[in-house]
Amino acid sequence: MMKNINYFVLLLLIVTSFGCSSDDDGTLTVDESLIPGTWEVTSVVSNDGRFSGTVENIPITGSFTAEGKNYTAVITFVEGTGEAANTYTSTGGFSLDITVQIPTQDPVVVEEDFPDYLGSGTWSVEGNNLITVTLDQQTNFTITNLTTDTMALAVSLDEEVVVDNTTFTLDGTLEITLSKN
Repeated sequence: MMKNINYFVLLLLIVTSFGCSSDDDGTLTVDESLIPGTWEVTSVVSNDGRFSGTVENIPITGSFTAEGKNYTAVITFVEGTGEAANTYTSTGGFSLDITVQIPTQDPVVVEEDFPDYLGSGTWSVEGNNLITVTLDQQTNFTITNLTTDTMALAVSLDEEVVVDNTTFTLDGTLEITLSKN
């Protein structure tokens, strides 16, 4: 049936959406001086993903979760001097096990590799948002925790994505934890 096509389209949709914007809820005062340095990605998780769309005139809704593994991603944040912008570079990546659940169907788990997680670009802080810009693509991460050795970020998924002429609506949160070297 169209079950396999639906899962493929949906997984492609979810995998391409992990660089979305995040809302600033203003609950954390961020000490920007704690950000410069080298950070290792230690956890990437999404437990509340939801999707909806229509495929071949059939409405489809469901949920997804994602859990990272095989972490090799390292991100170095450098504070700019004078009028120079703050910059970051990253190496390595991770894998995500994405579980898609459509009611009345068996869950499907697919592993997706992210070999070069962020690339390089500039960064800034506005309120409790860490904003990265890579090749003119801006990503807003909400900083949910920041200490001298741990940074926790959240990215809200709240968007419409078109895959193979089908529009899907995604929402949920991707949570990323980093440890400072």
